[in-house]
Amino acid sequence: MEPLITLCSREACLQIRQTTIDGTWSQCWLLQNNKDPRFLGADSLKIILSRLLDGLDNNSRQSEGKLGDYEAYWVLSLAEAHHALYIAKDGTERILLWQDADRGISVVCEMRLSQNECSEWISKLRALISAN
Repeated sequence: MEPLITLCSREACLQIRQTTIDGTWSQCWLLQNNKDPRFLGADSLKIILSRLLDGLDNNSRQSEGKLGDYEAYWVLSLAEAHHALYIAKDGTERILLWQDADRGISVVCEMRLSQNECSEWISKLRALISAN
C-alpha cells in the first residue's frame, strides 16, 4: 500500500494511504522519529482531505473547548482506530492535536505548523482534492 500523500511537521508526519483500488477508503498513519508507526484510523479519502483542509484553511473557526493546554476545535474523527484530530491556534501557528479514543482526553501527538508550513499543506491538499 503506497502512500498517497505525506504531510510533515517538525514533530511528525501524517501519511494518508489508499486501501481500496477505487480510492474510496483510506488510512491515516502517524510517523514519528524513533517510534513505531501509529495507525490513526480510516475514512473515505474525500472526507479526510476535505475536513483536514477545512480545519487548516478556515480562520474563522472558534474554540469548542480545551484540550490539554489549548483552546481547540474538532476537525476529524476516524473510523477503525478511532483517533480524532483537533486544531488549536497559537499566534500564527496551527497545532494539530491527535487524540486516541482509548486514552480518554489525552493527546498522543502535537504537530506544530508555522504559517508557511500550513500554507504548504493547504496547497497540497487542494491539489489532491482537485486530482480526485
